[in-house]
Amino acid sequence: MRRALLSSIALLGFLSACSDSGDGTTSSTTSAGGEGTGGETITATGTGASGGLGGEGGMGTGGSTGSVCPECPACTEIEDATVSSLPLEGYVLEVEVVGSRMYAVEQLTDGTLAEVTIYDVAADGTLTKRGTIATPGNADDLAVVDDTVFIADGDGGLQIADASNPDDPVVIGSLVFGAAYGVDIEGDYAFVTGGGNGLRIIDVSDPTMPGLVSVWGGAPGPFHAISVDDGVAYISVYTGSGNLYAIDVSTPTSPALLSTFPDSPSALSILAKDGVLHAATGYDVEIYDISNPAVPTHLSTFDPTGSGPHYAWREGDTMIVANSGRGVDWVDMTDPANPVLEATYRNYGPYYTAAPVAGFVVASAIYDQMRVLDPAQAKASSWPSASASFSDDISYALATDGHRAFIARGYEGLVVVDLETSTPEILSSTEIPNGNGVDVAFGNGKAYVAAGIGGLVIFDVSNPSAPSVLSQLELDGAAIEVVADDAFAYVALNPATGDGGIDVVSISNPSAPAVVAHIDRAFLPDEMVLSGGYLYLEEGGLVIYDVENPMAPVVAGEAEIPFEFSQDLAVEGDTVVVLSRRAVNEVGRLHVFDVTDKTAPMELGFVDISSDGASVALAGRYAFVGETVGLWVAPAVRVVDLADPTAPFVVHSIDAESVPSDLAVIGPDLVGLLDAGAGEDRLVLHHLCEP
Repeated sequence: MRRALLSSIALLGFLSACSDSGDGTTSSTTSAGGEGTGGETITATGTGASGGLGGEGGMGTGGSTGSVCPECPACTEIEDATVSSLPLEGYVLEVEVVGSRMYAVEQLTDGTLAEVTIYDVAADGTLTKRGTIATPGNADDLAVVDDTVFIADGDGGLQIADASNPDDPVVIGSLVFGAAYGVDIEGDYAFVTGGGNGLRIIDVSDPTMPGLVSVWGGAPGPFHAISVDDGVAYISVYTGSGNLYAIDVSTPTSPALLSTFPDSPSALSILAKDGVLHAATGYDVEIYDISNPAVPTHLSTFDPTGSGPHYAWREGDTMIVANSGRGVDWVDMTDPANPVLEATYRNYGPYYTAAPVAGFVVASAIYDQMRVLDPAQAKASSWPSASASFSDDISYALATDGHRAFIARGYEGLVVVDLETSTPEILSSTEIPNGNGVDVAFGNGKAYVAAGIGGLVIFDVSNPSAPSVLSQLELDGAAIEVVADDAFAYVALNPATGDGGIDVVSISNPSAPAVVAHIDRAFLPDEMVLSGGYLYLEEGGLVIYDVENPMAPVVAGEAEIPFEFSQDLAVEGDTVVVLSRRAVNEVGRLHVFDVTDKTAPMELGFVDISSDGASVALAGRYAFVGETVGLWVAPAVRVVDLADPTAPFVVHSIDAESVPSDLAVIGPDLVGLLDAGAGEDRLVLHHLCEP
């Protein structure tokens, strides 16, 4: 598959799984990229079995064999760490924990005001929703002491609720004074930040009759996050070069400035605990020594892989970070000057909050689920990697014979990479006359490149270190996509540069290819896959052509996907997955179809992806979905378990530096993805394991 409109697409990596259940050998089958009678069969010895797919461009069966799992590490299970979950209709702004009970400020997406929801976590991890505290304003923050909940309620000021009956909590007191954005409790006092209203100290010794004690407003700009520890209030202010303030509140009637943290960032959330301040900024977590709050000292910066650390919670020597870009991080804080990432949970969408409850971690995924995570399982998987870099250019598409990767790289043409070394090695780079590499297919020892206005270019890659052009066929329009077997290539043409549609090209003589048939299509298909005598198109849904007679292709069956824009598809046997983007909210959705009856494709199930999907590949029971950048979402590859095709679910996620534009199966358990990595093209090998 190609994404020609992306400005920076490159090769990130390959995903290898070493099955560890059962006995036997693991062998590949061709599917996603087409079938033929030539080419190579790729096998890898090991325990267990898992069907792999041919590369996107296709490869045949028969021929030589070779290893596709060099130096494969010991396997660990890919298993979702979610113990239980409940759906969220929005996102969580803040949480507080008392014992096995969690209180959450939830902002709904239907336009209603945020409210506080109470959850219980049982000993087995079961999550139960209890009552809800409705307030007159828009809840933004909360603090809890025993069964009393103190809520910073926006224009509703400070609201105080009795939650001794968690199924029916009631507001028992309030103090309205303007905007209230943050709140913390120490002793008999509530400390409330209020935008431009500064810091208010409120006597709550009688929660039914809170009374204002004093106000401190000695900092410019709006006051937001607050954490109080040992008579000092730490406040995040959204302005200036020093945005963190330490206020002496040991005498509540006369608060006084202790210090300003030099060159400190604005923080989304802050936590002061045991002489250390943790400030989640949305970019990283800044860590300060506050043992002497009059002279705070910057200790370290924790910069998680991904983007958007929104929330940091400290439990003993572990910091738990909710990363709104990717997931949840566990960080060893034994030495706060040297935070060490222990593990990361990358499943599902971006996370706004995460906190330990009853031996679990409860994390809120925006617009998705409130999830109870098993920390031991979340830390179990290991994803070692190796990488190689390319020169600056754009990589559009990937095909493979299991030993080598063939990459269509724009003006650089065709790049060949050796996959059988522990570190990927670039073997060659060959320019295309009067064209550029947009898509690529492989079959019968040849690489077939859709070269835009350069037409279809056929390379002899029997010597991968020095590919040679066998032929170049001019077509009536720019060649954008290609799939092939050992006898025919199917080339999709850009309708903006000609008549469009799909040319069927005889390649039985690769030195003299010829167009032998044409398939009329009104639009350029988003993807094509050749498998088992059928050509699968994604074009506003699923279209299946019978190409047993390539000279006369006919539509076998279709399946519409209403109100969605198609993105990509992949095929394995009688299973087709179609990746689309929902028009209503631009969330990606992966549809699973049974195509046993090609005339009547039947949708079995679907799963939403947290952002717009860009590409997909199938490998055994897993679908790998390349996810684009979206609101609160960093790019990633979502691993979807299809063991039950009626209820697919995301079981893991893999980091990506930018939008993964293409995915292709390389071998029995090896999947490759194209991605722009941190300003450079790079190839990364990821070793995964199947449960």
